[in-house]
Amino acid sequence: MDEKQYLKELNRLLWIPRVFMIAFIVFISLFALGVLGGDKSLAYQSGDFLIHLIPSFVLVIGLIISWKHPMIGGYFFLLAGIMFTLFFGATRDFEIFLMISAPVFLEGLIFIFVGFLIGKVSSDS
Repeated sequence: MDEKQYLKELNRLLWIPRVFMIAFIVFISLFALGVLGGDKSLAYQSGDFLIHLIPSFVLVIGLIISWKHPMIGGYFFLLAGIMFTLFFGATRDFEIFLMISAPVFLEGLIFIFVGFLIGKVSSDS
């Protein structure tokens, strides 16, 4: 396999963590829907809804970064995984860790690995 084709395959491989992260962002965003309804005003509910979407916004920023710079995005996701673990109390409950933090860590590792392979191929040429 020549270098161009190998690089094309690596870029195709990048779509796996991208799609997985988009699905995870949608999953995390569903938790924000829990604040809607009830007897609070629409303005109050809108504010609560936006506050609950902050983790999704953080992940979207990481996805945008990783789209062009997978290695930097991977480190961003590792840092986000640490923040999610501490903020959501995933250190106390392993199920929460598996549901909230582990996917972010996994995505970070995948982006770093693919970014390393792309960098290695680019530096060899």
